[in-house]
Amino acid sequence: MEEGIKNVKEDVDDVEDAFHSMFQEPSGYHRPRAPPSIALHHRSAPETGEPSILRLHLVGHHSLWAHHLWNASVALAHYFDRPGVSYEGKSVLELGAGAGLPSLILTLRGAERVLITDYPESVLLDTLRENVHENIPSERINCVKVMGFLWGSNPHTLLHDGSFDLILLSDLVFNHSQHEALLRVCHACLAPGGVVYVAFSHHRPHYQHKDREILTLAASAPFFFRVEQLFEEKMPEMFPEDPGDVEIRRTVYCFTLRGDECKG
Repeated sequence: MEEGIKNVKEDVDDVEDAFHSMFQEPSGYHRPRAPPSIALHHRSAPETGEPSILRLHLVGHHSLWAHHLWNASVALAHYFDRPGVSYEGKSVLELGAGAGLPSLILTLRGAERVLITDYPESVLLDTLRENVHENIPSERINCVKVMGFLWGSNPHTLLHDGSFDLILLSDLVFNHSQHEALLRVCHACLAPGGVVYVAFSHHRPHYQHKDREILTLAASAPFFFRVEQLFEEKMPEMFPEDPGDVEIRRTVYCFTLRGDECKG
């Protein structure tokens, strides 16, 4: 199975002309289909009365890689879950959420409005809704909404209730052809004084320069985001059979993007 994962990731950059083509299996290859699974996230310092363990449903094998709990989402969740930190009153948008872990943590930490999005496919969205209902207390459940959203479509569909203080991109940068589309969404949806969090690992170290092109693009016209590194964290290796420097592959990098403070 891991060999199949490696082959797919190597083929990705050869087919960047269409969104779904980036995730196709090699011709003639049939990997065993993993069933849906459960991942447990252990919180280091939950507030009194909050759950100490989050139980996350993951879809079965999926071409959009939603069957993994990615290191970047775990590292971002730990960052938001620091002792004594509150996000009370904040609005949150997560793109390509997968299991939605960072958004769940921000909801528990007091965020007022959380919109968790992923590709508009029922199995992905139903799994996200299941994670919300299993991990968010009933008194906070109305703070969270799950929505299908295709990168590159009109971002104003996300803005019915206003712009967002925090926008989360967790392990999305390997999708090189979508960098501009992701940044356009962030640029349109970020509230004045808001922050975009871009967390990722270089799962294919020989493409790390292409992964980081999103940061160069973010700082350039028409976006002009201010780009700063927030943290760097070593995590357990996700794909032991993959090629490339293991220290690079198991490192999560997080950068912040900040826009025009006067944006209306």
